[in-house]
Amino acid sequence: MNIQRNVVFALTLVGLWCAESFAASIIPHTRTKAKPGTSVNYVVYENYRTAGLSQPVTKKLKVLYDLAAPSYGAIKDTKMTVTTWGPASDALGYTEMTTEGHMYNGWSDNREPLMYRCWAVAAYNLYHYFYNKYKAEKTITFPSNFKPMTQDEMVFWGQNSGLGNSSIYTHPGYDAFQLLQGGDDADREAVFRKMFNRYAQSVYRPNVLDIASILSDLKKDKPVYISVPQHAMLIDAVAEDSEKRKLVHCVNFDNHGTEGYVYFDQLDIEGWVAYEKPSELIGSDTEFPVDKDSDNDGLCDFDEKYRFKTNPNGASTDRDALSDSLEIHAKIIRLQIDINYLYDPNTKAIEFLNLSSAYDKKSGRALEIEEILPEKKSNTDGDSYSDGYEDKNRNGLWDEGETDPYLPDIDKVTVSDNVPGSYTIYSLGLVELGKNVECWNSDSRPTYISYKNERRDYRPRYNGCRIASEYKGNDTYAVDLRENAHAGFIDSKGKVRLGDGSVAPFVYFYRADEEGSMTRSNSAIGYGHVFLGGGAWQYVVTKHAVYDTGTRDAYVYSGETLTITPSTPIRSLIVESGGTLVLGNGDLYVGTITLMAGSKVKLLDNTHRTNLHTCGVVNWKAAFVKPSDADVGDMTGQFALIQHATYNVNIDNKWYGSIYAPKSTIRLGTTKGISAYGRFLGGKVSVREQSVVYYSPLKRPAYAKMIAESDVAEPKAQFLEEPNFSAEVSGNMLTVGNIPNGHAVRVVDAQGKVISKMVSNGRELNIMLPTTGLYIVYSGSRYRMLTVK
Repeated sequence: MNIQRNVVFALTLVGLWCAESFAASIIPHTRTKAKPGTSVNYVVYENYRTAGLSQPVTKKLKVLYDLAAPSYGAIKDTKMTVTTWGPASDALGYTEMTTEGHMYNGWSDNREPLMYRCWAVAAYNLYHYFYNKYKAEKTITFPSNFKPMTQDEMVFWGQNSGLGNSSIYTHPGYDAFQLLQGGDDADREAVFRKMFNRYAQSVYRPNVLDIASILSDLKKDKPVYISVPQHAMLIDAVAEDSEKRKLVHCVNFDNHGTEGYVYFDQLDIEGWVAYEKPSELIGSDTEFPVDKDSDNDGLCDFDEKYRFKTNPNGASTDRDALSDSLEIHAKIIRLQIDINYLYDPNTKAIEFLNLSSAYDKKSGRALEIEEILPEKKSNTDGDSYSDGYEDKNRNGLWDEGETDPYLPDIDKVTVSDNVPGSYTIYSLGLVELGKNVECWNSDSRPTYISYKNERRDYRPRYNGCRIASEYKGNDTYAVDLRENAHAGFIDSKGKVRLGDGSVAPFVYFYRADEEGSMTRSNSAIGYGHVFLGGGAWQYVVTKHAVYDTGTRDAYVYSGETLTITPSTPIRSLIVESGGTLVLGNGDLYVGTITLMAGSKVKLLDNTHRTNLHTCGVVNWKAAFVKPSDADVGDMTGQFALIQHATYNVNIDNKWYGSIYAPKSTIRLGTTKGISAYGRFLGGKVSVREQSVVYYSPLKRPAYAKMIAESDVAEPKAQFLEEPNFSAEVSGNMLTVGNIPNGHAVRVVDAQGKVISKMVSNGRELNIMLPTTGLYIVYSGSRYRMLTVK
């Protein structure tokens, strides 16, 4: 492309695939130009500063001057490739064009229009004002192959200051090549100089605009480009009402192409510029067009030349048998998911994919763009096989039976007692979320915010919890969200259903693209799904063996308290209403567990973890007793229930903690909806209607000594071997020995009340006990039980 530095107009944006022709239905809002002094009836937004476009009225106005510029909205007018939609690329149409320029109907399937490019839309409207004028007046003779510059091209060149040399794959929050974001003032200023004013050094003029200046510029055939808070648009006319109050006509109020008059004193103008009439216009690129795909690889020539730097005349630039567009798309959909790009062979860890900050982990050297783009490297992961060899069916996915072309061979992550990754719910089988279930990715429900005196719910979309299912069968849904159920990202090896009003922004299928994988109600909120291939699943879940719980049974009556320690396994545990169960630290082993409604459960303290193992049916209706100084994280960070057998885990009261039950069904809410804080892994997970599930992870170690260091602001935890200590009672005097220096000792009574806390100095500790009864002495997760008679 011959980009002339002295020409007024040149902007370009990146879009989706290459188009054979431009969209025929890009239609702006237009109106008849009014002569000065003419009285016309026109739409006026009287209270624009406070009410925006919500209160239009029709008024008779006297026109002072009018240029009648066209009012296009935000349009996607090429098939250039959007690189920042990640897994939503297919669902949002990353290679599609907008069907209607004014965007009232958004995309053809009612997706949201391309917002945040108002600065380019204003440039586009200004460009077309002059283009239409010159063409009608024949002021400029355009070449026979001339096509007006597209809005996509304008955005591209604008966000790259005409150079187009920024990284293609960057953080999704801002991408110089994407179609949604605007630029900052420096970007706009560079673009304005390039497009509109060959001599300008600083064309953006802030806070000095008045009606006299606007009229002066309009009479010189120069529409005024203005910036207001969070928006840019054109002024192309001035009028006054019957009281001589001045109004200006604004082009594209809202990126839908809406135009109308507004009172000048209602505009909060932050900056403005009026451009000299251009002597010529730059058209759409003819050497590498946006509407031509010379090698039929799915990328337009413009994309290949200026953005991806691939060969526009060769379908596979790196000659690995995978087309450029296939490899680019495969990389795009892996930008924001837990299948990652960088691999550390020392720790077998996979780093989160963020190619804008990619680096060589051994040397610390930043990686060059050529080193991380699969369309440029025939062997992206540097192993012994080309990308085309590893992706045997040439579909861009990591299917089962294949190796990943973008990662070297890696060890799967083995899970043994906790929920992997960032999941709240992980199931080896089915996941069912009942009617009106909410599942959040935090330990509290997101709050409402106020917007322009309205109370709006900003909870949906991206704050839902992450869910995984390994179920592969096609006989039923691996993940089933019932009516109005709310979740976040879903990873599934099987079919998924989103019921009426349910929310799940994205679904990642770890399977081949099969018809019927996704069933989605028309009223469900979900931005799309993507197929990644079964080989990409990262986790292997361990199923624990059943253990011997001995012959001891325990029944806790109303008013009684039972404390369980690692040294007291129980075959059958029943706590009736009014009874209290105290769970000590460490690994506790029980067979069947029945905690009746009205019973209570206390955790001994919130400094060390409690793992409650079970190999029988669990019916949990007890209420947790939460200390006044403990928050949700203290409770869930300390406690895990680990099921070794196939029996159900039934939770029917407010829950705090993780559940690891890979052989059995976890039922959160059996007779009623509940609140559950924690993380949950089961052979099947079912959440009863009206329940709310909150993500809150395990945090506490089994045993840790706190070491204060003078050069560290906060103490650090150092894991130590647990001591074997002695404890003897003489009268009411407790003597504790063999405690290493620096280790903590804690004494509690049968009700779980802490009697004494001490730190050993390496000598025997003497502790006076207050009364007769059962006492438990702790050091780490070791226990000694003593009775004072």
